[in-house]
Amino acid sequence: MKFCAVVVAYCPDLDLLRKNIGAYYAYADKVIVWRNSDETDLQIEDPQGKVVFMGEGKNEGISTAVNKVLDLCVAEGYQWLLTMDQDSVFVDFGAYLRLVEANSTDSSVAEFSPEVNEQLLECGATVDKDYVITSGAFLRVDTIRSMGGFRSDFFLDGIDIDLGYKIRSNGYKVRCLGGALLKQRFGEVEVAHNHNAVSYPPKRIYNIIRNYWSIIADYFPVSRPLIWEVTKIWNIYTTASVIVYQKQKIAKLGAIVRGNLSGMKYILSSIFSRKK
Repeated sequence: MKFCAVVVAYCPDLDLLRKNIGAYYAYADKVIVWRNSDETDLQIEDPQGKVVFMGEGKNEGISTAVNKVLDLCVAEGYQWLLTMDQDSVFVDFGAYLRLVEANSTDSSVAEFSPEVNEQLLECGATVDKDYVITSGAFLRVDTIRSMGGFRSDFFLDGIDIDLGYKIRSNGYKVRCLGGALLKQRFGEVEVAHNHNAVSYPPKRIYNIIRNYWSIIADYFPVSRPLIWEVTKIWNIYTTASVIVYQKQKIAKLGAIVRGNLSGMKYILSSIFSRKK
């Protein structure tokens, strides 16, 4: 199966980035390293001349980068795009690719995904989901591009969720494949009182909560399950974790409040605009 791969690099751990690319390098027809920061020493082993560096060395966000690569895929005739975060590594990419190839004849599926960090499905089993994370996803290029690609005003957080609901609202499916596993690192881990807490900076917490409420508004009622997720994880759990374990308590609690207020403002704006 001919495909292009893109990994968006922002101040990357070079050893991890090389492992990331090494997992799928032999299978890809082109590997694009999108430079979202100004490192000049991103030396990637490239014996077959597949690696292409793109980007201007400034942080444009993941959505903008991937949308530009989708356009390139259309121009160069790639039917599939593999999207990767810099801090994830496949356990066995060959097994994943074979599963994607076996399922790719189902044109109703616009996005395929491996399981992330935990193997729950039997090998060969599939499950259709509301959304999956961007890293490790195979996108059907023409289908995704016809929907407008990723939501560029989100920059980073929530783009995967928005894409999943966009795919579903257009009558297509998002499918997770059992027998393929991706190891993904989420956020930074702060250790306090013998407890490991996944920590995000205040700005990201704000963006996550605001963007989640925006998605809920745009795709309601299909997006109804996301209400519980943003309430449970990003309000109840994150608030408790910040108070008890994490640093920058005032800034992070303020980000939670402001994210919810911005989200509510977006919801109200959407309601009033629909009434007009």
